[in-house]
Amino acid sequence: MFLKVYKGDIRIASHSEELNRGFRYGDGLFETIKVAYGQIVNGAAHVSRLNRSCLRIGLGFEPAFTLESLRQIYDRFENQVSVHGKLRLWCFRAGEGNYGPESSEPIIWAAFYPAEKGKFELQEQGLRLGIYRDVPLSYTKLSGLKTMGALPYVLAARFAQKEGFDEAVLLDREGFVAEGISSNICLLINGELMAASLYQGGVDGCMMRRIEEVAGSLSIHFYRSYISIKDLEDCDAIYLTNAIQGIQWVHQFKDKTYNSGIASKLIAALNIRLQDPV
Repeated sequence: MFLKVYKGDIRIASHSEELNRGFRYGDGLFETIKVAYGQIVNGAAHVSRLNRSCLRIGLGFEPAFTLESLRQIYDRFENQVSVHGKLRLWCFRAGEGNYGPESSEPIIWAAFYPAEKGKFELQEQGLRLGIYRDVPLSYTKLSGLKTMGALPYVLAARFAQKEGFDEAVLLDREGFVAEGISSNICLLINGELMAASLYQGGVDGCMMRRIEEVAGSLSIHFYRSYISIKDLEDCDAIYLTNAIQGIQWVHQFKDKTYNSGIASKLIAALNIRLQDPV
């Protein structure tokens, strides 16, 4: 079931509405949001990013899209789905037109995908990480946004599948690390966490922002910088972060192997914050 949200009204979307501007032109954004124990996790950060992103591409919500708006969408699913899972929002421009749109009003489609467990769990086996070089990312007005145009990530995922990697690093045009296929990247170096700079063209991840908060509460220094391939080879641990899985650790990159480092400590802190999900 898909829900359509337009001007505050929520209803079931019909199949006749599928050929929208998001489908035809990639004229839109998306958010993937964790739900645990019936609560929206990190919802304020997702709502803030969605509003910032809409402003960036010239969309305006009327009425405003708030955390309560997000909760109302989930409430429409709640009686039909698990209390754990992920809520997916697609936000695209209403109306017709070719490349030049006829409207600046946003429409949201929403779907819920249930899961068996709500808490974050650290995987037993670390990931094998590769490098995808064919389509470098660039820092532009649109970088940092979760846009519907995701071909670089699709191609990187195909590369990882073909080469037997669990994840792949996407680089910027100067060869610095931008992000993973569906994750931000940070490194453990001498007890400190170094995350990839947003100037490399990666997405401004909500989970990475929460990791920054959690690190501060644990007295772990967190900073952003340019990450080189050599940094990946020399660091103590590599972590991949996203809204649904929290943190995943890398076991192998090139010929080097790593352990999970402080990942279990960070996961424990994230799970404590599930009691304060906003």
